[in-house]
Amino acid sequence: MVREITEKEFDEVVLKASKPVLVDFYAPWCGDCKRLAPALEVIAEKNAALFDTVKIDVDKAPDTGKKYNINALPTLSVFRSGKNGPYISEPASKAQVDEWLKGQGF
Repeated sequence: MVREITEKEFDEVVLKASKPVLVDFYAPWCGDCKRLAPALEVIAEKNAALFDTVKIDVDKAPDTGKKYNINALPTLSVFRSGKNGPYISEPASKAQVDEWLKGQGF
């Protein structure tokens, strides 16, 4: 399951997490974000033992979006031990996200 978090929760849920966290930076008006959401749910369920999956609305969390230089939506990043890894911006499909995750060691 993809859990929606707020800007106030980001540090606790993502940066202090004991296992990796896949973060989906999105906005509710973003068509590509809406199209990718079902695929992210499948990815989250399939990989729940390996990493947690959360999403954060950058319109409601502008400081977090700026801190991580989010300029395109959706943007995904895996955070490990409080640090973000490489990004993938505007992935077109579940297959593209799966391939990117393989490159992240999953």
